[in-house]
Amino acid sequence: MRYEMEKKKCDVCGSDNNKVLWEQMNDGTNVQLRGDDGKAFHNIDVMCMDCGTIYKNPSFTRSELARFYREDYSALFRPGWDKSISKSMLTYTLTSAIMAIDWLKARLPLHGKRVLEIGSGDGVFARCLSAEGADVTPIDMDARAVEVAQKLHGIATIQEDFMSGAEKCCKYDIVCLRNTLEHMYSPKEALLRASEYMTDDGTMLIEVPSAAMPYPAINVGAFLSAAHNYTFLPETITLLANKCGLGVRDIQFSGHNSCMLILLNKDKEHHTFINLAEEIYAFLLERYKEHNEIFFQKRDIILKLLDSSNVSNSVDVIKSYKHTSNLITFHFLSSLPANKFGLKKMSEIFDSYAWSNAQASDIQCCAATFEYFRGMFYREMGDFTRAIDQFKKARFLYPQFMEHNVVKEMLLEGILSEQSFQEYYWYSNEKTCRDIE
Repeated sequence: MRYEMEKKKCDVCGSDNNKVLWEQMNDGTNVQLRGDDGKAFHNIDVMCMDCGTIYKNPSFTRSELARFYREDYSALFRPGWDKSISKSMLTYTLTSAIMAIDWLKARLPLHGKRVLEIGSGDGVFARCLSAEGADVTPIDMDARAVEVAQKLHGIATIQEDFMSGAEKCCKYDIVCLRNTLEHMYSPKEALLRASEYMTDDGTMLIEVPSAAMPYPAINVGAFLSAAHNYTFLPETITLLANKCGLGVRDIQFSGHNSCMLILLNKDKEHHTFINLAEEIYAFLLERYKEHNEIFFQKRDIILKLLDSSNVSNSVDVIKSYKHTSNLITFHFLSSLPANKFGLKKMSEIFDSYAWSNAQASDIQCCAATFEYFRGMFYREMGDFTRAIDQFKKARFLYPQFMEHNVVKEMLLEGILSEQSFQEYYWYSNEKTCRDIE
């Protein structure tokens, strides 16, 4: 594999004042890009010290980035995509889409709206939008994505690069870029072009990973993926939007894996920017180091907690991990044996530990799973009344996947099977509630 790299300035503010934040190492748990000489490339994330934007440096040239996505991206990051699509991958994209659609429809009316989805992938989000009554136009430059969307969902996708496509002459009420902006050569150019598709009072939905919320199930090197050119924070995505004549209407860590969901509107107001790059750099470095310690040593940490007879001490150890205490608690509770000693530990943890919403979560490790474990605890104790109440409380915290017509249709059509959901705690909780009711 051979690609031409270039040194880059910050795409958001134009500065070349940057500092290395993280270098992806070969630890065997993440995909690395390697040249013909065996050396890794596109593996160093720097932070612009004048605005806080995080980006790969050195990075692909514009033409080489396009070639990478044509020739190598799918084989490395979506293995098997060219031949078949696993039900587990479909389940993942479906749950991700439903989390975004639930968030979006709570803020915007969708019925009858003209929606453009840029980078529509397998078509499941376009299907969700259509199910809500929107008139959707999906665009994707990948021929395989166009084929999959048509075969699986009957979604007719336009195959073109939105940066140069003819569709820019049309105007839409809502423009969506989900998990797209971080892959672009220039996010600034991409936002400017995407805004051309918006009506004057239109809205843009952006979904991107947040640098402050590394995904619970993977290490930092895999989170700062070799396929990502940029990683954003609320401050930097706001600055980028403002420089493109857009204002932030809403922003929350409500997407899959605590991705940022952001609503933008056209905005000509001048916005003052305060540079906090130094403080953010120190915070992220501390957070990333702790996250990786948990990822690579969690087995030993959990075994020590299980061996300890001092429950209060175990809770203190958990709380000492201020950025990843939720993750430790999740693994600890899922490891406890169903015996009196394990139940005693569970009881004291529930009484003394409060789930932190300031930490990253995913479809497994989240507040609802914590409440689900509490329901399991009551069930093991034989207190079925409290167990039922707890399962219902947990269910309330989960997106209601099984209540979406899209999910029901995909199950009936055989695109998915209920077995596809077996690994998820939210599915067990949904099924328990349905059995009870």
